[in-house]
Amino acid sequence: MTPSFEYEMVHTIPCVSQGFLDFVSGKNGMDFDIYAAATYGLPSAKIATTNPVVATAFDQKAVASGPDQELAVLKTALDMAVAELSKATGEEPSKLKQRLMAAQAMDAAVAGSE
Repeated sequence: MTPSFEYEMVHTIPCVSQGFLDFVSGKNGMDFDIYAAATYGLPSAKIATTNPVVATAFDQKAVASGPDQELAVLKTALDMAVAELSKATGEEPSKLKQRLMAAQAMDAAVAGSE
C-alpha cells in the first residue's frame, strides 16, 4: 500500500544568479526525483463548456444548461410556432396563445379524469 503524505508546498526562489542556473543545468547539476500517486479525485464540476473555467479556456462564455435553459428553449419554440400560426391564420398571437393554453388545460383535465 502506498503511503499518502498529503504534503503540498510551493518552493520559490525569486531571483537566482547565472552561476546557480549553470550549476542546476550543468553536467554535475542537481537531480530531482518526483513521486506522485496514480490516483486522483474527480472534479466537482463537469468538464464541459457549461463550466465557466472550461469555457474561458476556449475563449467562450459558459453555455447555460439545466431546467431553466430547457424551459427557455421551449418558450422560444412556442413563440416561433405561435408567430407562424398567426401568420398563416391572420389571428393575433395573444389570442392564439390563449387558445393553446385553454387546450392544454382541457387536455390536462381530461387526462386527470381517466
